[in-house]
This record gives sequence, C-alpha cells and structure tokens, in this order.
Amino acid sequence: MKRTHMDPREAVKAFQILGAKVLVPVHFDTFINSADELGDAPRLLDEAARAAGVADRVQRLKVGEQRVLVAKSAH
Repeated sequence: MKRTHMDPREAVKAFQILGAKVLVPVHFDTFINSADELGDAPRLLDEAARAAGVADRVQRLKVGEQRVLVAKSAH
C-alpha cells in the first residue's frame, strides 16, 4: 500500500508541505487490509495533528456527510 497510500503522520506532513488550509481525511477504517487495527488511523491522525499544531484544521466528516468546497476567486 505504500505506493498509493499515506499513514496519518505522512498525511499531516503532506498537508503542511502543500500549505493547505484544511485537512479532510478520507477512507480510513473503510477497508481493513493492513496491519492497522480498527480505529488506529483516526487516533494516530489526531496525535500527529496535535503534535504538528494543526489539530484545529482537521475536519473529519461523519459517514455520509458532504461538504461543498468552493475555490476563492483570485480577484
């Protein structure tokens, strides 16, 4: 899975490198096909986000919840 997926720590690092305003994690705990236990990914993401000082910028959606993201105009 390493070629196409990031662990929570790597996701927070990518978020910081990209200079994103909000981190919206998706598809954790959807498929149990790794060494993770159910619940590990969100817990580890919370820990990594707190350690990086960006926990207030993580928006975890509830199952079925949707958000509409609109790009800010350059003008």
